[in-house]
Order: sequence, then structure tokens, then C-alpha cells
Amino acid sequence: MVASDRDLGFQGAVGLDIPLTSEFSISPALRYQAWTAAWPSEGSASPEATEFEQEVRGLALDLGLKLRVIR
Repeated sequence: MVASDRDLGFQGAVGLDIPLTSEFSISPALRYQAWTAAWPSEGSASPEATEFEQEVRGLALDLGLKLRVIR
């Protein structure tokens, strides 16, 4: 089992609502996330290295479809 110790990070997002008809619209969005994660360094060649840190980044494109049923 692997446990990580995540630090504070950054997340930003931007999105739109594009109407297609009076009932339907699409909602694309773009998200970016970044943080540093640390894991125990088991079996390391260096005895003083007890932790492995890695910067984790992600970019996601979301696409939503909205249906309005109440006017």
C-alpha cells in the first residue's frame, strides 16, 4: 500500500455556456491542476533519501450538455 502526503496546490478553470436551442445548451470547460505529492522512498539506493517528491499536473477538458425543462 502506498500513502502520499500532498501539499497545497493550484487549480484554475474556465467555461462557457453555449445555447443551441431554447431548451439545450453545451457547456465546455477547461481545468488545470498542479500540486506536489511526496511518497516514502522504499528500497532507495541512498540511505538518507526517505521521501520521493513529484510535481503532479493535470489538464482536463469537460463537455456538458444542459436540458432546461422549466421555463
